[in-house]
Amino acid sequence: MNYLILAKYIGFFLAAISVVTYSFAGPIVRIFTFQGLIVSGGLLGWYTLIYNSPKDKVIEIDGEHVPTASVLLRRRALMGVPVSILLIAVWQIPTFFRLAYSDTPFFILAPISTFIGGFMIGYFISSLKFVERAVLFLLGLMGSMSTIVIAYIDSSSLGESQTDILDVVLLLIYLIIVPEAMTIIYYIMRKAKGF
Repeated sequence: MNYLILAKYIGFFLAAISVVTYSFAGPIVRIFTFQGLIVSGGLLGWYTLIYNSPKDKVIEIDGEHVPTASVLLRRRALMGVPVSILLIAVWQIPTFFRLAYSDTPFFILAPISTFIGGFMIGYFISSLKFVERAVLFLLGLMGSMSTIVIAYIDSSSLGESQTDILDVVLLLIYLIIVPEAMTIIYYIMRKAKGF
């Protein structure tokens, strides 16, 4: 199976679905489209790096084959990853999310910023060491959980009742949080040679 092509198509598909949903859905569903934009940006960022790296310029680090470009990008990654996290995290703050819901420039800026943040993480992730990746994955999981908590707590200020949002929250826990947690556990155990 060609994971590179798969990542490309899943990335474009998620981006398209997320943009359409973001454009037409209510505020509560809209906040969850950020998850799709982050993942699609990450997949397309990773695809861009791997696709543009020469096939013969690959080295083995910690049992993984990584492009030499990743090693060269290491310094930039240490600066770029915090910037990308900031581009994503700012829209998790209820004040900014409300602005994105009510103010047209912020409405346009929020998904673009989130996608670019995800793209940067995907582009730089090959440059990170195992522990740094694990921390980044755990931060992503915490971000997903905080999105759900914020949406639930902030539902009344967005004109939604907590009862109405509960079904959406439970669905997204099973669609986002559980698979994300299982992926992180698998990644850490595989790298730690647990199985």
